[in-house]
Amino acid sequence: MANKFKNIFISYAKADKYIAGELKRYLEKYDFDVFVAHDDIEGGDLWMADIIDRLKKTDIFIPLYSQNFEKSEWTYQECGGAIVADAEIYPISLDGVTFARGFINRHQAMKLEQYPEITFIKLIKKFASKKNTYWRDRMIEKLNTFGSFNETREVFNIYESFDYDKKSINKFVKNCANNGQVFDTFNARPIIRKLMDKYKKVINKSLFKDLMSKIDR
Repeated sequence: MANKFKNIFISYAKADKYIAGELKRYLEKYDFDVFVAHDDIEGGDLWMADIIDRLKKTDIFIPLYSQNFEKSEWTYQECGGAIVADAEIYPISLDGVTFARGFINRHQAMKLEQYPEITFIKLIKKFASKKNTYWRDRMIEKLNTFGSFNETREVFNIYESFDYDKKSINKFVKNCANNGQVFDTFNARPIIRKLMDKYKKVINKSLFKDLMSKIDR
């Protein structure tokens, strides 16, 4: 199944463009086409027409709520465009502003954590809760790149929500065994054991033995 949530539009005030850029770079790791105006509009482009065009294509709209956002001339126009486009809306609060004015005010924002990557991971978890094989397979690939126990701990319960076939569960087991940031993460181990027990009839015996030896040591 293809990624049905491909196009993301990040709406932000100019003063908050650094965090918008950081969020864009993180989401692009997951194969999204992410639009932020300061990166994606070339000098001399018809920027208003370009923004309108991108809003029409938007699947996911992420407004970065802040006092700067409240004062911006353009952010609320972008919010209106996202509502007309029937985009899914996932706000993030940068400074404690958790609701915005107008039709978008029913969407409460996630608060930006001290370490922004944790907020970005939680955002990905919201997308990954959409049950489809694209997200399952993409998150199995992601097991190879978890670079910290914090990242693994925050995101790992996603894996419990997926259904697996023979190929995908064996890939899951192999990738878990290849990354110490996964198999040595405390809260990942019971989820790994649960999935291995559930699918043990179709897991390659050598892969099963290798991973079990690592999480039981």
